[in-house]
Amino acid sequence: PPSSIEIVDRAPNSKIEIRENEEFQLECLVKNAKPAAKIVWYRGNVELKLDKRVDTTTEAETGREHKAKRYNVLSRITLQPTAEDDYADYTCEARHEALPSDMPMRVTVQLSVLCKMDSLFY
Repeated sequence: PPSSIEIVDRAPNSKIEIRENEEFQLECLVKNAKPAAKIVWYRGNVELKLDKRVDTTTEAETGREHKAKRYNVLSRITLQPTAEDDYADYTCEARHEALPSDMPMRVTVQLSVLCKMDSLFY
């Protein structure tokens, strides 16, 4: 199974302040899986089907020449939050045959969307 999952440069369960309609990216990194893990994104409890998504799989640096190959997977999504995304949870989940289906490996962040009101953000 994967050794870890993280949303890059974000603490688990942290809040991300973002301005309304400002495009930004979230990156999820799942490390050291064999075979490579599949990454699934959720907004709340709903699986996201995104056009602006890029997944990259690379060989993990194991430090031992003859060890079985393991893979890191990086998934990058692009979002443009609206006022409806305020307090929305975005979750990255790793799916892998060695992980129990009832105990997924996942990490979540929450958006705090700053909305315009008479050219001021609040």
